[in-house]
Amino acid sequence: MQWALYYPAIVAVSETGLSNAEQAALQGSIDSYKSGDLLAALATWPEGKAAVSEAKKVFRAALLLSVGEVAEAEALIANPPIDSAGARAIRLLAATVRGDSQPPVAIPALATSDGAVTTASESLAASYHAQRFQGLDQALQLAQAATTTDPEFGFAWARVAELEFSFGRIGKSMAALEKALQLSPRNAQALALQGFLQSANGDHILAGETFQRAIDIDSALPTAWLGLGLSKIARGESEAGREDLQTAALLDPRHAIVRSYLGKAFSHEGDNEMAMKELNLAQRLDPNDPTAPLYSALIRQQQNRVNEAVRDLERSLALNENRGLYRSGLLLDKDRAVRGANLALIYRDAGMTDVSSIEAYKAIQNDPANYAAHLFLANSLNERRDLRGLDLRYETPAVAEYLVASLLAPPGGGALAQSVSAQEYSRFFEGRSHGFNSSTDYSGEGQWLNANAVHGELPSISYSLGSFYQNESGTRANNDIEILSLSLQTKFHLTPKDSVFLQAIYTDAEGGDRAQRYDPTTGLTTFRFEEQQEPIVLAGFHHEWTPGSRTLFLAGWLDDTVANGDPALPVLVFPGGLLPSDFRYTSQLQAQTAEIQQIWQDDKRSFVVGVRGQNGDLDTAVTQSGITGLPIPPFSAGVFNSQTTQNDFHRVSAYGYHTWRILEPLTLTAGVSYDHVHYPQNFRNPPLSATEESRSQVSPKAGLLWTPRPGTAVRFAYTRSLGGVGIDQSFRLEPTQIAGINQAWRSLIPESLTGGLAAPAFETWGVAIDQKFPTGTYAGISGELLKSDAHNTAGAYIASFAGGTLTPAALSQELDFEEKAVTLYANQLLADEWSLGARYRLSFDDLHRFTRQTGINENFEATLQELEFYLLYNHPCGFFARAESLWRQQGNVGFFPAQPGDDFWQHNLIAGYRFPRRRAEVQVGILNLGDTDYQLNPLSSSRELPHERVFAGRLRLSF
Repeated sequence: MQWALYYPAIVAVSETGLSNAEQAALQGSIDSYKSGDLLAALATWPEGKAAVSEAKKVFRAALLLSVGEVAEAEALIANPPIDSAGARAIRLLAATVRGDSQPPVAIPALATSDGAVTTASESLAASYHAQRFQGLDQALQLAQAATTTDPEFGFAWARVAELEFSFGRIGKSMAALEKALQLSPRNAQALALQGFLQSANGDHILAGETFQRAIDIDSALPTAWLGLGLSKIARGESEAGREDLQTAALLDPRHAIVRSYLGKAFSHEGDNEMAMKELNLAQRLDPNDPTAPLYSALIRQQQNRVNEAVRDLERSLALNENRGLYRSGLLLDKDRAVRGANLALIYRDAGMTDVSSIEAYKAIQNDPANYAAHLFLANSLNERRDLRGLDLRYETPAVAEYLVASLLAPPGGGALAQSVSAQEYSRFFEGRSHGFNSSTDYSGEGQWLNANAVHGELPSISYSLGSFYQNESGTRANNDIEILSLSLQTKFHLTPKDSVFLQAIYTDAEGGDRAQRYDPTTGLTTFRFEEQQEPIVLAGFHHEWTPGSRTLFLAGWLDDTVANGDPALPVLVFPGGLLPSDFRYTSQLQAQTAEIQQIWQDDKRSFVVGVRGQNGDLDTAVTQSGITGLPIPPFSAGVFNSQTTQNDFHRVSAYGYHTWRILEPLTLTAGVSYDHVHYPQNFRNPPLSATEESRSQVSPKAGLLWTPRPGTAVRFAYTRSLGGVGIDQSFRLEPTQIAGINQAWRSLIPESLTGGLAAPAFETWGVAIDQKFPTGTYAGISGELLKSDAHNTAGAYIASFAGGTLTPAALSQELDFEEKAVTLYANQLLADEWSLGARYRLSFDDLHRFTRQTGINENFEATLQELEFYLLYNHPCGFFARAESLWRQQGNVGFFPAQPGDDFWQHNLIAGYRFPRRRAEVQVGILNLGDTDYQLNPLSSSRELPHERVFAGRLRLSF
């Protein structure tokens, strides 16, 4: 508001009694004023008559008010009292600056009862008062009323542009500003606003030129120097940009926002001492502004001062609503989401994984289009994926969240490199860059994991070339795996509102028996597999209609080929049981996928609706020969089964989600989806079937987030959904979580026990209570009920010894899975360098399998208790250390032969060092100090632990 206080100073000036020279000076002053050059207008104002003196007093009062001299401004028009429209506007503005909700003059309405319209000056003054006490909507209406009253009033149009910018409506702001600059081309503040709009559209070169024009008109204008400095930093001119920010701070030394940006600029250059000095000053100047604690938190995180960063960012989040004077409710939600995404990242540094995931979800609920929160969730879910075995339950949400983040990433967002960097106005400080990220993990069990990404930004283009390599020898015979995956992602920013995303993925994997086994001696010692994706190609489009309306589109070509072989794979023969045979199998899925999604949101509601279609073919070939154990030539030699099947696959899905903040502490989500999946009855378990099946389901969704007091959150969710047949399930945009509780699964029924399943149905119930205490204590309890059912067809053969034939048979199986789980966690920040935590999870898993042809009912049960403790130390020099103790206790029922379970502890010690600005991180450790082996049944989903004492190391690089 400060710079705009000049606006209401228009007054009616009588020329009566003025000399020719005075009239010429008056006309020159009026012309300068209309052009926007207020300083020139004041300098040429004529001395003389009373009317002129009175007008000049009003003008000077406006100038005094603009620099914070409220008392002097009021005194100037009080003795003798002036009762012009301009004077009334000055008094109203003075009351607004003081914070008087009941000003000494009447607040102008949009129109009086007799139809008379309020003067433009009074409407503008009322606009500022409304901005402080009534809200931005009323402020904008009053500013628009000023343009209606006086369409040639350039300052009023500039005020409209400023307020439209406060709502994030760039197009409308640009249109109003164009009108303002036509009428007042030398309005330096309007030019500065134009520069910020150009920066918001990503054109930092043009913005820099516009800021320079504003400075040429008024070299003492702080906002122009601020904008010029930010635009230079965005172009990579860090030092020159920081010097311009210093000029802005000298011109307006008590402006906290300017000091905050200057502090961030010093940090960008690596001078954290000066950065913190400026940020501390900003917090003293305005303790209620959230910008300085946000930037100080990010700096402290880079300095490995994690606990201090948590406190700063929590404070920034608590202060978020204070910017309601300048930003609409929708944009405040977006600000809250940005802070929440960064807070989630810092919570993870403090070891608080449960707390970090909850914070990331809350960020998405505040702003469904927040790409940083989606990216953080993708990375968190990816860490929960089982890269060693066949527990694929988190694959679908991890891939889906990454795709959404990639489509939503703005110019300069850098999401393609999968690094969360979305602090407010980060585009001013990131600039165009090229970089390299690398992460290498080694484990003494023979495991290598390496991920690399070369990424960068050119004008209007972002790119990333990534690779992933995994090589493991495994923990038992024939348990190895080797994976190579290459990915190229490119994003073209066609306009500030439109972007196109392209990605190509190539994957080649091969290995042995990766199924999780309770008894390692029961593994398949001669089974080998290969899987190739050549390639997966994705194309996406993102259009932002308004700040609350976006359209996402994703299309792709999926090509996945799996080949298995085993010279001694058991096959089910009646009579005879499981007998070894030579097995060769190849299956190729080729499918097209397309999905369109629309997001609408305001400060109270959000809607997400979409439609997805998939269509493809499944071509499968299998050969079986030489059953060992049937000493009859037709069985023991030669091919007894050779099949080739071609099946259709297609899916149609439609969904809608409505989230409504009914009251400030209560948010409800309601949704529904419809899925129809058509798929082969049996393409995995020979003998194969040419029959095809369909499954349809209407799936209701409901969620609740209640925050009865600061720091307390109560969450509830109920969802149903329907899976697919393979990798098709992972390429989607539909929301994966409701109330922070996951609803998207690749599978819930353990594939190590049943193999892959087609079109499983899922049902999720979840409830949780999370609490933050002022003492740095975080605790929560959650309960979850997961259900899944599927129909499976297993192949078998009936032997006729008399005729020497094998007759194919199909065993129809109904599978029902249920998991009940309760989780408790507690974390504590200790002083500035220590944190500790504990997590306990108790799960009850039940799998029921009914084989219709045999009438066999099988019921398998497992109870698993997991208890984890950690103590974490982070030193500002970069050193960190972590000690962990893990306990597992499992009991099993219904397995034959019996699997009694296990009860064991493992202890880990890890230490490492983070280099300045986290350009590199080195970590070493000893896992499973007690050299404890164990046996856990895969019916319970659990992170796999080392089976022996191992050395582990990690190296991360970021340049």
